[in-house]
Amino acid sequence: MASPTSNRTDREPGGDQADSNGVNEQFELLLDGLRTSLPGVQVLFAFLLTAPLQRRFVDLDEIQRAAFAVSFYASGCASILLIAPSVHQ
Repeated sequence: MASPTSNRTDREPGGDQADSNGVNEQFELLLDGLRTSLPGVQVLFAFLLTAPLQRRFVDLDEIQRAAFAVSFYASGCASILLIAPSVHQ
């Protein structure tokens, strides 16, 4: 049994290949999860884009407008961050 601090010569041949395949599988699972959540974030962003066009938007006070701005920018950033790993692959 090899200790956790053993060097490369103590490992089985192809051990690095198995580790690489495991990381690739985990990355693919992460991308699949991102692909399922991305449409939800994009729909939220689309609804937030249409909110200022509504008549009642002018009736919002300063705190409500600030909350809208935070949620708008946060959903925009989330869309960018969710799309970035797909582009990287």
